[in-house]
Formats: sequence, C-alpha cells, structure tokens
Amino acid sequence: MAVLRTAAVRNARPRSLGASGFTLIELLVVIAIIAILASVILASLGQARSKSRDARRLADLKEYASALELYVNDNGHYPVQSAAGALPVLGPQYISATPSEQFPSWQAYQYISADGSHYCVGARFEGSLPAATPTCPTSEAGNQLPLGTTNPGQVNYVMGQ
Repeated sequence: MAVLRTAAVRNARPRSLGASGFTLIELLVVIAIIAILASVILASLGQARSKSRDARRLADLKEYASALELYVNDNGHYPVQSAAGALPVLGPQYISATPSEQFPSWQAYQYISADGSHYCVGARFEGSLPAATPTCPTSEAGNQLPLGTTNPGQVNYVMGQ
C-alpha cells in the first residue's frame, strides 16, 4: 500500500497559486459573450445606416426642390415630364449633382410634371417616414407617382409644388 500511495502522490501535480492560463470552458464563455455583443452591435449599425440613408434622401429632395424653384425663376415653368421617372438633370447651373441612388436598379427618386405648372417628386424610404408626409398637388392627380414599396421605382414619400 505504501508503494501505491507514493506513486499517486508523485504523479499528482497540484496547481500552484502562480500558474497562468485559462481553462477551455473559460475561453468558450468569453468567446460566446463577444459573439453576442458583436451581433447586437452589427444589428444596431444596420438600423443606423438605414436611418442615415433616409436622412440623406430627405435632404436630397429638399435640395432638388430648391433647384426646381431656381429653374422656374429662369424658365417660367418646371421641367415637363409626363410619365413618372428619374429626376431630370438640372445641370450645374441649378444643382451641383442630381441626386441618385447608389443602386441603379432601385430608383429611389421619381419625378413627374405633366404641364410644367406643378411638380411632384418622391423618394422611397427604408425606415419610418418623416412626421408629416406631404402630398402632390391635385392638378397632378391623373399622373401620380407610383406609390408603394413592393416594386422597384415605387416611392412612399412625395412632395410637390
């Protein structure tokens, strides 16, 4: 018995107080916590990017509306475009660059002006719409922008003069 006891004591290596290192369980717990935090951060960044793009679209619409007013002051009418479509290019004289979406297959901006006396411009927002959603002038009722969010080219926010 004494021989067995001595061998067991010799093979047992007690963990010293100054030993460094982590167990596998501790490492897995830390990795799981980091993964959970990363997924929460990525989800919130996606929402922030969507809100940022929507804010940019609203600013683009307001800037384009100002450019249209400058155009009217010089020409006496709005650019005529009887069917809903992409924004007319107003050139560097009225606006530095015509707003456009990064993805050409998804026309976020639409414009229509049947007779040049009124216009309606719209955008497709990803998130919540601005507090007060204006409508197009009633004279453009026959030629409205395609409202909705299911198809490319449809808009869910319009403004006009």
